Amino acid sequence: MLEYLFSALVAIVAVVVAIDVQTKGHPLTNGLLEVCGELGILVLAYSPLGQGFLGGKIKPVEDLQENDMRAKIHPRWQGDNFRKNAQLVDDIEALAKKKGCTVSQIAINWLLSLSRRPGMSTIVPIPGSTKPDRIRENATIIDLTDEDLRDIDRLLASFTPAGDRYPPQHMKYVSA
Repeated sequence: MLEYLFSALVAIVAVVVAIDVQTKGHPLTNGLLEVCGELGILVLAYSPLGQGFLGGKIKPVEDLQENDMRAKIHPRWQGDNFRKNAQLVDDIEALAKKKGCTVSQIAINWLLSLSRRPGMSTIVPIPGSTKPDRIRENATIIDLTDEDLRDIDRLLASFTPAGDRYPPQHMKYVSA
């Protein structure tokens, strides 16, 4: 992927990647964000709320409806994986309460804050929403201080997501 970006004969104006606070590896550590920053390529972060996980509204997994595919086929949403991943949501929720905002607002604004780091690309989170209230909530800018960002970095450094984002047969399509 990185070689392609450097050798492309046509102008690449944006790259779309799945990235959220539960993402370990790939876009955060493989150099993609830095290369995009160097080349002036916009990064569109789809699913910045981890398919709703970071909305902070689903606790426990049994709250999902019977026909919800997330708990049926997505490893991150199943059994012990869900419980382990929910701990990060609980930790972020503590910061959100302190700031008077929601878990989803912290998650989205954290992505926006990555753009302020030296050498990073501009990152535009594109959360999906089904309700007008959620759209307003997700569009709210929250001022994350340097201290807030250090707190989030500490949380993320000690967190390892349990289970992949997608089932194995789909994961091959999301890795560069």
